[in-house]
Amino acid sequence: MKQQTIVMTRWGLATLVAAGALLTGCEQRQDSASLGEKVDQAVVAAKQEGQDAKQAMSEAASSAQQSMADAAQVAQDKGHELASKVDDAAITASIHAKLAEDKDLKVAQIDVDTKAGHVRLAGKAPNIEARERATLLAEATEGVLGVENDMRIGS
Repeated sequence: MKQQTIVMTRWGLATLVAAGALLTGCEQRQDSASLGEKVDQAVVAAKQEGQDAKQAMSEAASSAQQSMADAAQVAQDKGHELASKVDDAAITASIHAKLAEDKDLKVAQIDVDTKAGHVRLAGKAPNIEARERATLLAEATEGVLGVENDMRIGS
């Protein structure tokens, strides 16, 4: 009986060892599955972060392009504004030169104001003919779009 107890004890120990090995193997498989799932989750998260970064870069590039377009428009507008002021100054200078060449107008005090090609004459003309000549001289100047003559007659 003693020998039977030893055999049963050995079989019991062997069964316990086998069961332990089996459970250890199962745990390793579960850990392996968990590790695989964790790797998959990390890959999915990395892909999402990559897509988010790509979207952010695309939005930043679009914003930069819009800012450059806005800056270019402002520069163009300022350039046109400056060109208009230069043109107006050239028109005013040309009209002053023409008025200075006229025998009746060169002594008259005439203010010439030009804005966007529109000329305003103010001051005094010695007579009606001189006033009308001032209008004609201003209208004949290159770049003039219109003339308003507010000159008074008298000395």
